[in-house]
Amino acid sequence: MRHKNGLSRTYDLSVPRKLLSVLALVMILGSMSACQTSTQTQQSVATSRKVLVLAHNQNRKVIVDSIQDSANRFMADHPDYEVRIERYINEAYKKKLASAAATGNLPDVFATWGGETLNEYARLGMVVDLAGMMTENQDMDRFLPAAMTRVTSSGGIWGVPVDNIALALVFYNKEIFSRFGIQVPRTWPELLEVATTLQSEGIIPFALANRSGWPGSMYYMYLVDRLAGPSLFANASNRSLPEGFAAPEFITAWQYIRELSDLEAFPENVNTLDEDVGDSKQLLYDGKAAMSLNGSWLISDIYDEQPDFLEKVDFFTFPAIQDGKGDVDNLVGTVGDQYYSVSTGSDDPEMAYALIRYLIDDQAVEQRLSAYVIPPLIGITPQDPLLQRISQLAETAPSIQFWYDQSLSPRLAEEHKQICRDVFEGLDPVAAAQQMEQAARVYAQGQ
Repeated sequence: MRHKNGLSRTYDLSVPRKLLSVLALVMILGSMSACQTSTQTQQSVATSRKVLVLAHNQNRKVIVDSIQDSANRFMADHPDYEVRIERYINEAYKKKLASAAATGNLPDVFATWGGETLNEYARLGMVVDLAGMMTENQDMDRFLPAAMTRVTSSGGIWGVPVDNIALALVFYNKEIFSRFGIQVPRTWPELLEVATTLQSEGIIPFALANRSGWPGSMYYMYLVDRLAGPSLFANASNRSLPEGFAAPEFITAWQYIRELSDLEAFPENVNTLDEDVGDSKQLLYDGKAAMSLNGSWLISDIYDEQPDFLEKVDFFTFPAIQDGKGDVDNLVGTVGDQYYSVSTGSDDPEMAYALIRYLIDDQAVEQRLSAYVIPPLIGITPQDPLLQRISQLAETAPSIQFWYDQSLSPRLAEEHKQICRDVFEGLDPVAAAQQMEQAARVYAQGQ
């Protein structure tokens, strides 16, 4: 039965609010004090209520408050239950969740980015197949099909999409472009020309904070796609491509990144700058950088931090490459980047699923839309012009390449991110491709 609030089909964003930021769940062991002490459903000593632990990695106050509101409404409707929320910031969350998985102590409800890590949890029997509960509650027809593909494997559904249509786009400062008479680049040579012009004027062409590796990976993903289309990465990943990640197009993609680096298109010491603490955004706010290839969560971050700056921001899709086989309308990103799963260690999986439904009911959807988050639901029509364009791009894109660091197995994803850091510090493109392929072969053999 659908939740009593139902689901509206059109939402007004004429009064803007804010958004979240998103990224990758990695199987790295680390200490997990909180999740190791209170994860599975348990009895609250003080209240004798059953406890459900919900873990997430959101850091925007408006989204944190929305999750708390969902939990409060769940507890009001189910007074025998207490929801305990555990929150960690991005990289710490990855390590702590991985540690909890390794010790068999995952929270009752927890967020992931979907992809290969969640698939691995499913293969290891750590998460509940939600297909039956979603069908029983008539939830299957609420979500965009592309969002469900990220959590569907081995005949089961392992997570519920809650947030967010997020696309990697080139955001730029319209005032800087106008000041120097710069037109939006449509091809790679035009992009290089823009970078050269900006650099000569003392403006950093691209704000980039690559300490964690995944921000630099966005450039690589787009270049691989523009050169060869989505099948090359898919075939290298499933090991059906003889040359694997050392194929010529992968090498060329690294060479193009080196070309931008040689033009000094990125900040100095780019690998010491941290995306999670806002280093790249600050370069935009200060007018020191003109562009940023970033997830569309950047829009809500700007609203949270510098709402007046939104008037200066526009975006364009990654340029075409001459003779490239990839469609210029292909995108990198995800139709759904926060999926909530139920641990098989939970004593009450049905109530854990009921809690998830409060995270994506009508009231929660309204809160997310007002915060510049686009839930991956059928029939959502944002009123904000930027969000409208993003939603339309997601609907019409021939292909949306899921983030490499989530598509790859956890160990190989870590190798990929390290190579992304190394290339930005001068690693030879051929060596980078060979290193990635060697790692893929080793991990495929289970070594």
